[in-house]
Amino acid sequence: MPAKIRDSGQLDWASRIGIPPGYFLAPDGKTPLGYEYTLMAAISKVLGLTPNISTFEWQALIPSLEAGRVDAIMALMNDTEEREQKVDFINYIYAGLAFVIPKDNPRGFKGPDDFCGQTVTVTIGGTQEAFAKQVSEKCVAAGQAPIRIMGDNSIAQAQIFVVTRRADIHITDGPSAGYSVATRPDDLELLQVPAISHAAQYGIAVRKADDTPREAIQAALQSLMDGGLYQDIMQDWELDGVSLKTATINGIGQTPPGPGR
Repeated sequence: MPAKIRDSGQLDWASRIGIPPGYFLAPDGKTPLGYEYTLMAAISKVLGLTPNISTFEWQALIPSLEAGRVDAIMALMNDTEEREQKVDFINYIYAGLAFVIPKDNPRGFKGPDDFCGQTVTVTIGGTQEAFAKQVSEKCVAAGQAPIRIMGDNSIAQAQIFVVTRRADIHITDGPSAGYSVATRPDDLELLQVPAISHAAQYGIAVRKADDTPREAIQAALQSLMDGGLYQDIMQDWELDGVSLKTATINGIGQTPPGPGR
């Protein structure tokens, strides 16, 4: 652990709130919940540090890390080739994109090929937006209407967009999609597709430098995996299927050998 962080007594995290089951607030508007919140606290405790969590809009997460305002990011961030040019990742789940649609699938969607001319809601700047743009380009190349892309700031806002038909599909990560449908089962459902779209490892981002807590965080996370607390946290949020056995660094392109149990 870099001496500056160790001597401060705290580990400064950047996250994005309002994205259950990762990090969000209970109905009282004060109590933090979520598996990412719990993991940030557990990793900090293993390292003998107090977690100090600051929340940012999506586009500000990596800039805040690069500027040295925080030590690490945990915010459902995909480990991608483009992002690895700027930061390093300690991987902690393996999941893909999923599609939330109105209950009973009124438009009869079978998969992304049916999204041409539809309105989707996504996290702007995230892999969801990149995926929507790729599908839209295919639509245009095939002579069909492009996809209309809307940005959302939270799962709750995305739910409202779909329920009120301002959007036809919400594209998000698998864990968030499952939580979204579970909390509004009368209004929403998952579009069942043959395969996970854009499955990838998600990671804790740290700066590419010698004075980062990269190896310390990796060791702490691995100790949680080896000791079983990581699995308990994932099971608490019904995320056994996306859990890992090994906390790799920059695991892009690696397909884990099944969930860690």
